[in-house]
Amino acid sequence: LEFEIPFTFTSGNVGCFFWSHDIGGHAGPRIEEAYARWAQFGAMSAALRSHSTRNAQLDRRPWTYEKDIENSLRVSFHLRSKLFPYIYSSVRQSHRESIPLTRAMYLEHPDEEAAYRNPQQYYFGDNLLVAPIVSPGAGMIKLSRQYVWFPTGKWYNWFTGEEHSGPKEILVTSSIDEFPLFARGGVPIPMQPYQPRMATAPLRNLIIRVYPGPDNQPGQYTLYEDDGVTQDYKKGRFSTTEMMYLRKGSKVTVTVHPATGTFVGQLNERSYTVEFPCAAIL
Repeated sequence: LEFEIPFTFTSGNVGCFFWSHDIGGHAGPRIEEAYARWAQFGAMSAALRSHSTRNAQLDRRPWTYEKDIENSLRVSFHLRSKLFPYIYSSVRQSHRESIPLTRAMYLEHPDEEAAYRNPQQYYFGDNLLVAPIVSPGAGMIKLSRQYVWFPTGKWYNWFTGEEHSGPKEILVTSSIDEFPLFARGGVPIPMQPYQPRMATAPLRNLIIRVYPGPDNQPGQYTLYEDDGVTQDYKKGRFSTTEMMYLRKGSKVTVTVHPATGTFVGQLNERSYTVEFPCAAIL
């Protein structure tokens, strides 16, 4: 697993943007904690795809594992579903702009020496920073650790809300239900309620999560949508929605512009839920 992290984002350097893995490892002994940590990595990569050889001891069905591991796997699978509007939009960016989905830090920060010295982490799209846990944890909650380098800006722990201002490098600890995942402050992140069929379920409730950003510095993100089934997007049948964020002191404004473009099955209306985690620190 430790090897796969830099292997995946360096594959992106040569145009293999959507490399996927046999989550849990293809063969070998059944290590329950390792499967949970693999799934966390898979949730923040091109494909969360469990797989193994034909061996009853390598059964990858989550409900056959110890309860704490099953719960951890549920967190990873549900998180990926909730983040799918962001993931789908990021994949569209990769397709249009030839930018890796799992992105080496030095691609965004070529002049920063630290960007080359931290192969344990990567960008997932533009606004999520991931440093998967790759070592066994300790105690009942299997607490493990990973080094994380934060570039300039404000970064927020997805699970705890803890704020970090870069540039700096710290040691982050995570229980079996968490992993080092950080959101860039000041940028709208499109989400959805959990959906078992996340790629094709209509986006009836768009959740926009925005962590606090720098004062008077606008942030922007573009949601991409198509029918999720056909290749009609190649014929221009898709839609984009611009989302803007601006903070002036304690006043925060989030603007959602009308959708541009159409596709078969597009919704005529939807509800919006805007989340402001960590707003109390403003």
